[in-house]
Amino acid sequence: MTENNEAKAPDTLSDEQIRIAKAFVSERHEKGIGVTEFCSKYRISTKTFYEWRKNEVFESYLVALGGSIISDDERQAYQLVKKKIMAEATKANAGVREIQLFLDNFSYVVEAEKQERMKELGITPAHERQSEKSVEEKKLGLLARLKTADKPNREGTDNNE
Repeated sequence: MTENNEAKAPDTLSDEQIRIAKAFVSERHEKGIGVTEFCSKYRISTKTFYEWRKNEVFESYLVALGGSIISDDERQAYQLVKKKIMAEATKANAGVREIQLFLDNFSYVVEAEKQERMKELGITPAHERQSEKSVEEKKLGLLARLKTADKPNREGTDNNE
């Protein structure tokens, strides 16, 4: 993934979630790795990974990362096939099998294009909505996270110190 095109990581995701998201998108794109194999390789339970994917922000971030690594050639190929799909869809003997094969192999291009269209319509993807928080809201969120992280260290100590 190039730094110029990489999607901005949402504030609400942990460093671990961001690391896993980047690794998953890269492995999926370069090697076609499956979820089970990926989770085993990165020592994360599939249950945890699927729980994270239920989070709208995490899932949106995965899609945005996928869109950031799509080459111009892949986008052009998608545009050509998209035109064919529209033309084939109007024929009585449409080649669904060929079209489905392409969609199965290039679904990440379809998702990235959907996000681009959403942005053009003024719809902010879930992973970017978090950055709309005010500075004060971000400050309060960080303080809450620090307090939570600090609790285990203070157990058994005098709180009056």
